[in-house]
Amino acid sequence: MRVQIHLRAEKLGNISRSKWRNKKSNPYATITSVDGSTNVVLSDDNPENNVVGCTEVCHNTLSPRWATIFTVEYDEIQQWTPLRITIRDSREHRFRRMRTNNDSSDVARVVHSAVSSSHDGKMGEVDVEVGEILNMDGQERKCLLNEGGCLYVHVTPSIPTQSRGHMVSGIFQAQIRGLDFKNIESGLLGLGAIDPYFELSKRYHDPKSGVTRWHLVYRSEGIHNIINPYWDPFQVDLSRLCHGDLKRELKFSLYDYEKKSSDRWLGEVEVTVEELMDSVTRGGNASRDGALRVVDDRGQVVGLLVVLKAEVSP
Repeated sequence: MRVQIHLRAEKLGNISRSKWRNKKSNPYATITSVDGSTNVVLSDDNPENNVVGCTEVCHNTLSPRWATIFTVEYDEIQQWTPLRITIRDSREHRFRRMRTNNDSSDVARVVHSAVSSSHDGKMGEVDVEVGEILNMDGQERKCLLNEGGCLYVHVTPSIPTQSRGHMVSGIFQAQIRGLDFKNIESGLLGLGAIDPYFELSKRYHDPKSGVTRWHLVYRSEGIHNIINPYWDPFQVDLSRLCHGDLKRELKFSLYDYEKKSSDRWLGEVEVTVEELMDSVTRGGNASRDGALRVVDDRGQVVGLLVVLKAEVSP
């Protein structure tokens, strides 16, 4: 059975070399097969050396939420698929993906996935077994780390057994732009603007335990100093985005990137793949008709999302 693994961590120990300047670590995580059996791993990044894969680097945070989703093959016959998860502080890849609002090139280096290095300090390590977590209420295990903090490991079937006959396979391709975002950035002489990016998450609900969570699937690049951002096109496999269910709830969360502190949440909007496909603009990239309304925790509209493209391809 093919399963997906989501990772997030909280309150990790800060081992940044610049923590005396109030800098935080840049954590990433790697997963390897413990028993040395490479045939249990469906590695998209590195099929060799028992490496399942590696997440992206989360910049300047001790509570990372990684967008990377690992896909592995769980041995239902032996019911034993052990994995080792290691969290490290990236000492070389320190920059986020950012670009100016008038240039499609990246201002800083783009790091989609880290490359583990012996120079990167270890922030924690834990061994887990896929089947054990799969059978837990909520299908998530909280692992305390000796170095400080905890790691949450969530395991779920890639395609739910009871829904296999109703799922859609393929790649979801989309492009989103923002309009009229509320500017919470004063900047120099009051002339600055926000540096917006969005996160796309899928809803997880366990009817047995009643647990509901949102799991990060994709994080866009940030765009510097703009209230009407135009983000790059992106694509996500449907099994990872929504487990092949076009009616599964998704959520766009909007943030303002902060270089020296935690990023600021602006607002969010819930939607499905079907609704995104129905919301594709027919009036041009600046049309507000049919745009998705982003609201804050007081229910106030803080901006619009215009769907420029949303389609499923084989």
